Amino acid sequence: NTLDQENYDKFFDDDQENYNPAALWINIRNFNATSSVENCATVMTKLFGMKIEDGIISNSIIEIRHQSKLLKSMGQDLFEEKTMSRMLAFYYLRNLPTSLSFVKNNIYQEIKISKRVPTLESLLSDIELALARNQELSISDGQALRIGERRVKCKNGKHSPEAYHSEDQGFQLHPHLLKEFRERRNQDKSSKVNSSTTESTGSKPISSPRVYCISTESKTIAFIKEECAILDSGASHSLFKDSERFVSFTKTRVALNQANGTVIYAEGFGTAAITGYKGSIIHLKNSLIVPKITTPFISLSPFL
Repeated sequence: NTLDQENYDKFFDDDQENYNPAALWINIRNFNATSSVENCATVMTKLFGMKIEDGIISNSIIEIRHQSKLLKSMGQDLFEEKTMSRMLAFYYLRNLPTSLSFVKNNIYQEIKISKRVPTLESLLSDIELALARNQELSISDGQALRIGERRVKCKNGKHSPEAYHSEDQGFQLHPHLLKEFRERRNQDKSSKVNSSTTESTGSKPISSPRVYCISTESKTIAFIKEECAILDSGASHSLFKDSERFVSFTKTRVALNQANGTVIYAEGFGTAAITGYKGSIIHLKNSLIVPKITTPFISLSPFL
């Protein structure tokens, strides 16, 4: 390889007789290494000077990802990438805004239980998931309420496109489904009588409603007693309005930032119980008590 005039003057002495190829190569490497360290320090200064702030959360994540990739490409031979990634993760985790305190508490709980140390990318992904869930919660909450109020019924042996169920789930076209539904409802009434008898003897069972799931083309919904609930396949937590379905919970106060900019608060964290299709009790860990919601929000993870 050849050197341009600038580098020739930088690395060669006037005394050409003392030319040493090995020494020249060492000098070039040392010079470039120093330059790389300085460049890495510049990028690190930017990264540790940034914060994830309300109003610009998405833009902050984009810039942090860009700078961290730049640092990774520069420092491949200078430091261990995973360690740096974890250091950055804890830096941003400690400085998350109040609106993301739920993410912070959840990650610290995972660290305590599973000993999983977050990386920068896993933290940013968790934040993005929380933002998406908050937006989905705000939209789905209103949609579910409207679905519950509408209750369009099929008539004259025909399926109505506006009904909450699909065509193959309609009672008008499939009378045997109506028979099965009534049998399940009668079983529920019978179980309530048995529960009252058991409670009077002093042995109190878990109070948990039965969930019936109905799938549509646009979403999956469930009915808990007379309530309409949203089932979310991407949710990490289930949300309930009160402690009625909880078998254990701890009082807390965690801010949940909604897509419309408002903040609602979880007042408790614990394990809720619902009754499965065949009567088995399903315990939903990581459930939250959120008094401000109008519709239960259930994570599908335990059902998968």
